[in-house]
Amino acid sequence: MNEQFAISVSIVPLLAAGLVTPGYLILFMISRFTTGRPSFASSLAVSCTYYVIVWVLFRLGTTVEVANHIRNFEVNWIVGVFVIVIPVAIGMVVGFVVQKGWIYDVLRLCRLHPVHSIPSAWDWKFMRAPQQWITVHLKDGTSLVSLYDSDCFVSTDPNERDLYVSNVHNWTDDGKLEQDKRVEGMLLRVNSIERIEFHGTSNSQTE
Repeated sequence: MNEQFAISVSIVPLLAAGLVTPGYLILFMISRFTTGRPSFASSLAVSCTYYVIVWVLFRLGTTVEVANHIRNFEVNWIVGVFVIVIPVAIGMVVGFVVQKGWIYDVLRLCRLHPVHSIPSAWDWKFMRAPQQWITVHLKDGTSLVSLYDSDCFVSTDPNERDLYVSNVHNWTDDGKLEQDKRVEGMLLRVNSIERIEFHGTSNSQTE
């Protein structure tokens, strides 16, 4: 009896991990395309919804032969597919769709006005911004021009907004952009930024 109880207790952490993991993976992958961090409560809620949908689809679309065939697979393969692989794939697809704003656009076409899934204009713009020139105007009255590319970084943490630019350009007296070789990069806190202007792509020059 004690041995059986010990075995049951040892399974509890695995069951808890299996219950929370799908939701956490879905939300984590979505956050790679949008913003935010998954919490335990949200992961648990999404996991429960995920398992209910999987169970319903399994009951509706699986024949007896297929069910018997699935039972012949090793447990590790089943756990790996349903707990890890499928949730990661769902999170990537949903995150990509949310980032592109397709659902929002469809609802707008239907004359509905939902709250956008991306919480701020800062996140929305920088997520969609291509490689392009930007002018950052600072609150001290100065400004700098930078090529916003893959070497730059924008914070998605709403409590710690900042912008890192890997290059700094200045206007010369004859109206041309010239990179400041003395500066290898610059970190800008949001409380020091007055506004940011977005210009043409990297193949064109700001005017």
